[in-house]
Amino acid sequence: METQDQDFFGKLNLSLSALEKLEVSYVLGVGMGTAVGAHKQVRVGALQEGFNKGVALLGKVLQTVPHENSVPLYYLVADREANCFALSVYALREGAIREGNTVTLLEPFFHNVCVSWQGKTYQYKAIRVDLPQQLLLNGRPTLVQDAVCSTLQAENIAP
Repeated sequence: METQDQDFFGKLNLSLSALEKLEVSYVLGVGMGTAVGAHKQVRVGALQEGFNKGVALLGKVLQTVPHENSVPLYYLVADREANCFALSVYALREGAIREGNTVTLLEPFFHNVCVSWQGKTYQYKAIRVDLPQQLLLNGRPTLVQDAVCSTLQAENIAP
């Protein structure tokens, strides 16, 4: 397990390093209106810890964060002010969301994460999407064929 964590945080560190070279004009292509349907549009900095009812967050997918597990899918995303956050997505197939796509996250679940690894402390914002209905892709609902069911497998281990 420790090797997987090191591999994940190593890749995340590389992704964050690449982000420092990001040109803001790439991110500023994300529009900012006052509402998305019945949801008030906000920036990532306006989100509260936990479930954010009645709000929508628009972002640009900057990079897929590769890892060994198939669920969840991880992405590095930025809002229109280039505020970055990690996005974990359940219930969508790999490849449904691509780099450069605009995502609208409806009623996102938000969490501030603080991790120490190899003597360094990393703090980042994280958003989790559990259902395809919580996400619009390039302004449209996700396709039915992109939805997948997640399963949980439990294993009894002798003490």
